[in-house]
Amino acid sequence: MRKGLITAGICRKMIAEPYRMVIARGLLNNSFVGIKTNTMLSVKSTLAINGISSGITGIALLAFTQPIAGLFGLSVTRVFTATGIFLVLFSIYVLYAALQKEIKPQQVRFITGLDMLWVVLSIMVTIGTWASISLLGSLVILAVAAWVGLMAYLQTARPTE
Repeated sequence: MRKGLITAGICRKMIAEPYRMVIARGLLNNSFVGIKTNTMLSVKSTLAINGISSGITGIALLAFTQPIAGLFGLSVTRVFTATGIFLVLFSIYVLYAALQKEIKPQQVRFITGLDMLWVVLSIMVTIGTWASISLLGSLVILAVAAWVGLMAYLQTARPTE
């Protein structure tokens, strides 16, 4: 039992320590924008990943609306079509922002705000539709929300260069 506690403590320290360093650097600079370490992606890279993953998801929702609705245990496809259209348009905007020579902080804040809104709405939709969609559908919504939340986090904790 004691060995397990020691191992867990070491693992926690190894995982948490890099984040503490990032937070400390951010606090010393009075801002998380401009933090630089060799292990972090830039905002440009994170925005590109966000845009590409959003675009792929949107295109998949548009191309495979009926089968995806079936995975969710639904016959109505309008919500998947609307979500697909939104994601394609969102990905175009995010990729446009990522490809600019200089990243505009207001664009990053707007994109990150939409990402955070997506996470909150995903949780609300999962709770509100728990009885009417499949378990797989609920898990997919939450997994996508986790990915989007990660994108939002990485966009706020990365250098803008």
